[in-house]
Amino acid sequence: MLYSSSFLSETEFDRLYNGAAYKALKAKYDAAGNAQTLYKKVVLAAR
Repeated sequence: MLYSSSFLSETEFDRLYNGAAYKALKAKYDAAGNAQTLYKKVVLAAR
């Protein structure tokens, strides 16, 4: 299994992982906001 930690702020995460493109796709396919953001799933869930 792979374990890792991320200590990025949401701004840094978006800058590194093309947050603008992700937000555009999320707005198109999850307009109601039912799913968590990628940042919440990856960074905050690991804390």
